Amino acid sequence: HAKDLACAAARLASAEEALRAEIAKLKGEVEAEKTAAAKVAQDLEESRRATAQAEARVADAQDALRQATERFNTRIAEEKASHQAEVARLRAEANKAREDLIAAHEELHAEMRREHNEVLTEKDSKIDDLVEKLHVLQDMYDNRPSREEDLERIAQYEQALCEQEAAYKKLYEEMHFYKLELVNREQNYNKTFNSAPNVGVLNPMAAAKKKEAVVRIVQQPGSLPPLGGIGAGVPPSGAMKSCRTQSGSIQRRPSSGRR
Repeated sequence: HAKDLACAAARLASAEEALRAEIAKLKGEVEAEKTAAAKVAQDLEESRRATAQAEARVADAQDALRQATERFNTRIAEEKASHQAEVARLRAEANKAREDLIAAHEELHAEMRREHNEVLTEKDSKIDDLVEKLHVLQDMYDNRPSREEDLERIAQYEQALCEQEAAYKKLYEEMHFYKLELVNREQNYNKTFNSAPNVGVLNPMAAAKKKEAVVRIVQQPGSLPPLGGIGAGVPPSGAMKSCRTQSGSIQRRPSSGRR
C-alpha cells in the first residue's frame, strides 16, 4: 500500500503543479484582458471626444452651409431679376430694330415697285413704238415691187419645171409601154411553149414514157418543130420573128395591173 500511496501523492503533486501553472496562465490572460479593456475604454473615450468635436464641426459646417445657401439664393434672385431686366431691355431694342427694318424694307419695296412700274411703262411705250414700226415695215415689205431679175428667174424655174414634168411624163409612158410589151411577150411565149413544166424528182424508169409523150406532142398537127441541141428552151428564129411581128402591132393600152 505504501507504494500505491507514493504514486498517488506523486500524481497529486503533478496535478497541483499543473493547476498552479494553469491558474498563473489564466491570471496572465485576465491581466491582458484588463489591459486591453482599459485601452478600449481609453480609445472609446477618445472616440467620444472626436465624435463630439466632429459633431461640433458638422454643426459649424451646417451653419456655414445655411449661410452660404442664403447668400447664394439672394445672389440668384438678384441675378435673375437683373437677367429679366436685361432680357426685357434687349427684347424691346430688338422689337424696335425689327420695326425699323420693316419700315425701311417697306419704303424700299415701295420705291423699287414705283421704279419698276416706271420702267415697265417706258418699256411698254417702246414696245408699242417698235410694234408700230414693225407693222409699217411689214406693210412696206409685203407691198414691195418685184425685181426684174426675180421675175426672170421665176419664169426660168417655171419653164424648167414644165420641161421636167413633160420629160417625166414621157419616161413614165415609155416605161408603161415597155411593161405592157413584156407582159404581152410573156403571154405569147407561155401560150406557145406551155409555161407549166413538170418539176420534181428525176425518175430514170419513166424516160421511155416521157419520150413517147414528147413524140406524140411533136406529131400533133399545127405544132412547132421539136426543140433540140443548143437551142433547147429558146424559140426558133421564125417564132421570134412572129413574136416581133405581133409585138410590133401592139398598141398602147391601159395598164393591166401587173408590174
